[in-house]
Amino acid sequence: MNEWELRGQSLGGAAEPSPPDAISCKGKARASSSSSSSGPFGGGPFWEASEEMSAVILGEVYVSDREGSDATGDGTQEKPFKTALRALMCVGKEPFPTIYVDSQKDDQRWETISKTQFKNVRKLWQREQQKSEAREKKEAEDLLRREKNLEEAKKIVIKKDPSLPEPKCVKIRALEAHRGERVKVFGWVHRLRRQGKNLMFIVLRDGTGYLQCVLSDELCQCYNGVILSTESTVAIYGTLNLVPEGKQAPGGHELNCDYWELIGLAPAGGADNLVNEESDVDVQLNNRHMMIRGETLSRILKVRSTVVQCFRDHFFDRGYYENFELPKRPFKRMNYTDALVWLKEHDVKKEDGNYYEFGDDIPEAPERQMTDAINEPILLCRFPAEIKSFYMQRCPEDSRLTESVDVLMPNVGEIVGGSMRIWDSDELLEGYKREGIDPTPYYWYTDQRKYGTCPHGGYGLGLERFLTWILNRHHIRDVCLYPRFVQRCKP
Repeated sequence: MNEWELRGQSLGGAAEPSPPDAISCKGKARASSSSSSSGPFGGGPFWEASEEMSAVILGEVYVSDREGSDATGDGTQEKPFKTALRALMCVGKEPFPTIYVDSQKDDQRWETISKTQFKNVRKLWQREQQKSEAREKKEAEDLLRREKNLEEAKKIVIKKDPSLPEPKCVKIRALEAHRGERVKVFGWVHRLRRQGKNLMFIVLRDGTGYLQCVLSDELCQCYNGVILSTESTVAIYGTLNLVPEGKQAPGGHELNCDYWELIGLAPAGGADNLVNEESDVDVQLNNRHMMIRGETLSRILKVRSTVVQCFRDHFFDRGYYENFELPKRPFKRMNYTDALVWLKEHDVKKEDGNYYEFGDDIPEAPERQMTDAINEPILLCRFPAEIKSFYMQRCPEDSRLTESVDVLMPNVGEIVGGSMRIWDSDELLEGYKREGIDPTPYYWYTDQRKYGTCPHGGYGLGLERFLTWILNRHHIRDVCLYPRFVQRCKP
């Protein structure tokens, strides 16, 4: 009884009582989108009562067509429902409470709903109950059917055909030159359409374009084919052919798949679970990391990139220039452990007089001393995990180390820091936990592992440090517009 506050008497009392304080509806109602436009709410939200609601008999419920709301009302005098059907749906089952509606008398605010009106509303409620039961039955049948299909799909194993030629790994934008050839394309599942059990069409996206892929028979009947969702990452093998006459596809061709691999499975429903073009603006902005995967925003950003390139071309064409004396290549590669050896051999010690040991973070001063002495660019690699960011991928052969790199330049020091990133969502969540970081503010980062993950890396470039190196300046302040440091905040 703690979910509802009960007062008054049930419908069918002898005489109309003076409306006491109304009940307070404290339960939870569940709203789901109705696919029918002919329902009692005109195709809007369809309300279902939760179990704790339907188990309680209310005393009185207030309904006002003039002042009520089915979305925000709770059935009290202060916040009445708009329709009597909403009140019945809130209760969930008979016997129903007394329902008060707008009075037609000038000196009276409420009156008991008429028997005829209640009878009509009750019929609507019964109809909705039948629809709900039919829907639940269908959902249960669909679930059983899907579980059976999944069990059957697990028995199907697809294999590469060794008699086929080795595929060429090609970006989508470069596919036209490979028509008639066997290729391998990586990408995200942008759109997905199943046609019966034996045919599936995938529109693949790799950032350079879109490609239609056709999968048939066991290729779409296997377990991964049955559970595949949009925004999953895949590698698709097949022969690139022109689309049949009268048909259309991006680029005028399609990939007839002979084998494929699932790299990262996105949740069922793909990005539509989070956002779509009909979502509220705030929702779109909060999920912009997913929105920019869409066709409209990605085109806008490509135009932006083109405009920036036009600006650069404008200045280059008019005699402006940057490209400095090129450094010797290839750059020297040095592991973190090798740097420890170099520092010890050259008697470079920590402030406490001890030599640097595994797990110590090498400060800027000794790092600069080493770089300046070697006097060539250095790619310093494979740092211990404890001194690097939690999102860096561990080395497969030594989990103590990360697949990371710092680019060190003589007279400047570090100008670039980068690494391979953890691309397994569970491993990333474990990293948050290990470092005591609340993952909630970083949902946009986690989503990119959750919706179509793939192996990848990243880096950060210190622009001012880079300029200091290529311009051979003595101090970083020379390349800053307005240098800022301790005791310097002017102009």
